[in-house]
Amino acid sequence: MNMLRTIQASCPYCGERQRMEIDLTEGFPQEFVSDCTVCCRPIEVTVTSGSQGDPVIRFRSEDDTA
Repeated sequence: MNMLRTIQASCPYCGERQRMEIDLTEGFPQEFVSDCTVCCRPIEVTVTSGSQGDPVIRFRSEDDTA
């Protein structure tokens, strides 16, 4: 079973689609920061477990408080 999952989501700053790999062996929840490949601003990434055990990924900007 492949424990790396490639995900895509839009940068919360510039809207450009981002692609990154999530290591599922790290468990849930995971939180880390990854810079946008276009505008270079820091994207806060949160990975949690969904109801079926699938990863749920959320991209946020630094100033997103929700």
